[in-house]
Amino acid sequence: MPGVTTPELLYQGDRLAWDAGHLVVTDPALLARLDKPHLSASTAKAVHSCPARLVGEKAIPQATDIFSATEKGTAAHLVLERLYELAPGRRDKKHAAKILTDMLRLDPEPDQVDYAAALGADPVRHTEWIAMVSAAYSGIFTIEDPASVAVYEREMRLDGFEVAGVPFKGFIDRVDGDPETGLKVKDYKTGKDGSRPNPRFSDDHGDQIRLYYAALLAKLGVKAVEGALYYIEHGTQRTVDLSPRAVDRTKAGFVQSWTDLRASVASATFKAKPSALCGWCPIVNACPVAREKRKDTDPRDSKASAIDLGIPTLRPVGAPLLPGADAPAQAAPAPAPLAPAAAVAEPARAAHLTGEGAQQGATHQTKEDPMTATTRGAREEDKSWVPTVGGLLNLNSYAAMGTIGLAALSAELLSERKADLDVIGVKMTPASLRALTAVLSRVVLAAQSAITNGSTDWAEGANTRVRGALRSVIVAIPLPFGGDADAWAKWETRAATMTRAIVTTGIDLFDGALADQGVDALLPQGIAPAAAPAA
Repeated sequence: MPGVTTPELLYQGDRLAWDAGHLVVTDPALLARLDKPHLSASTAKAVHSCPARLVGEKAIPQATDIFSATEKGTAAHLVLERLYELAPGRRDKKHAAKILTDMLRLDPEPDQVDYAAALGADPVRHTEWIAMVSAAYSGIFTIEDPASVAVYEREMRLDGFEVAGVPFKGFIDRVDGDPETGLKVKDYKTGKDGSRPNPRFSDDHGDQIRLYYAALLAKLGVKAVEGALYYIEHGTQRTVDLSPRAVDRTKAGFVQSWTDLRASVASATFKAKPSALCGWCPIVNACPVAREKRKDTDPRDSKASAIDLGIPTLRPVGAPLLPGADAPAQAAPAPAPLAPAAAVAEPARAAHLTGEGAQQGATHQTKEDPMTATTRGAREEDKSWVPTVGGLLNLNSYAAMGTIGLAALSAELLSERKADLDVIGVKMTPASLRALTAVLSRVVLAAQSAITNGSTDWAEGANTRVRGALRSVIVAIPLPFGGDADAWAKWETRAATMTRAIVTTGIDLFDGALADQGVDALLPQGIAPAAAPAA
């Protein structure tokens, strides 16, 4: 069904969890997607409205439904973008209709929807879609005469600077006029007619225009003389208040959204704020605080449930479930903490990976099986930024994500090389898993320490970046299975050096240190770069 997430993409239990009224992100990759280096007007609105919904929309992919309100608006915007690209005398209904039909005939741009493929061969769907999009943009001819508009720029990109101290990014649908006589900011809206906003409620559309006003001032040093919203589906418009007081109020809210987003990312917890829009949220049926009040148009019946998504609810041991939360089929026993690894002599530290210990492997093991060498008793959890609880690793923490994630990587590597390992007598056992994890951990901590001037904190973002780089290094520099202890020691040194190089190269790229970097290191030895041809 178009617009509904396919079942195979639903499971989120290893990425998200509910903690009272907050959605906790337990997946570092997803958290990195939310860790934006800049803020747009739309994201600021999402943070202000409901941070948990922002997470849900990023985490749960949705199939493209070109009949949805979002895709209808995207298509209408595209028609107007191309219409105002034409010479003034050609900006009429006839050419707008041709632009729309061409979207079904011509190859789409790389970042655009293939409308012909999405509609298929059904002529009824084609007719319905054409009628829907035509109605969505046709109000522009009621609002203005496109032929009389002096367009300064369409889809103006705004980034690389700050608004009120916040890194900004956005695109203005249209800017009219010129910097000398005055610029006019215009933004197209489909959907509900907002030309007469209720003063008792927030003005998200007006705030967007005011942020564009501030961004234009930051980019060009020019104050816009007008800002307007065009509700192109209804043929209505409204002029936005650009007074200093109104702009300052909008900027204050923008700064607050940035502050809230940074705090949410730092703690990996995103607050759920119930509202009348809950029914349109992809995680509404998993949310413990979503409003129960339903409307005839409420689409929540089509959304996945907490069971479908696999999102667990975090709570202290013995605490009752939150009202409305899905109860687990059976309470699982609390996990027990791992005991510290037994000290292994330096020459034999990789014996379980070289094959040397295949016959006498028990010599290097403790008396108790590493898989059962645990401290008994319940283990409590805390917020993700708290590394330990009662002296034990908090399994909900960033530190646990790092250490257990590295152990999981070791298991993957042992599994991938199973055929090769069988030949040299190395098996995937708790002992070999711990040995490889120890090797990888030394590489990670050595690279992290060098980059951070001594820190080896598993909860740091630097640790996450290093572990990501290590995955690439392992592909480029294969693990020396079958080699002796010396081969493993050399691999560790080389891997730590290359891992550090990947991270520091990325840092240098951001700092601009690669701007003048030549290609000498990529050329065959002894061959200098070719001289530039004479003018």
